[in-house]
Amino acid sequence: MDKSWMGRYRELVAQLVRHSNVCARIMHKEHEIYPNIKLSAQQWQTLEYIIEYENDRLNMSKYAQRLGIPQSSFSKCIKKLVELGLVNKYKSSNNKKDVILKASKKGREIYNHHSRILYQYIFYRTFEILKPLSDQDIELTAEAIKALNDSLFSTIETESDDKLIKIT
Repeated sequence: MDKSWMGRYRELVAQLVRHSNVCARIMHKEHEIYPNIKLSAQQWQTLEYIIEYENDRLNMSKYAQRLGIPQSSFSKCIKKLVELGLVNKYKSSNNKKDVILKASKKGREIYNHHSRILYQYIFYRTFEILKPLSDQDIELTAEAIKALNDSLFSTIETESDDKLIKIT
């Protein structure tokens, strides 16, 4: 089969593939985002998501699921963020099993500082290119990427490494 099945979306698919590969290369590499604070892209995204959705009082597995991060990797991210004093863990008086995450004051300060840098050096050009698009166009593009992510994620959920091995 040739690449014509993608039609006019070929360049978009090519750039999504390149984007995912670039992200895979940098996802776990730590960078100094603040004096004496090094975080990987995944740790930063986790902190950002906690700040953005902390009023939803999500438990750790919900955060991991929404971010598309395996639970074990998410737990490692949280451990690092807690050790650095950027995130605090809480339990609800109504449900002592679930761990609720909140950014600390230090976490918010570092987030505000570094997000300005990210905007200036990483996202500014992208946002400028997208400026002519309407809010509806942006929403549709985000919805299309979400549908792609959901389709890819569903293949991960259905695959299993658990195989039967005959012993007798």
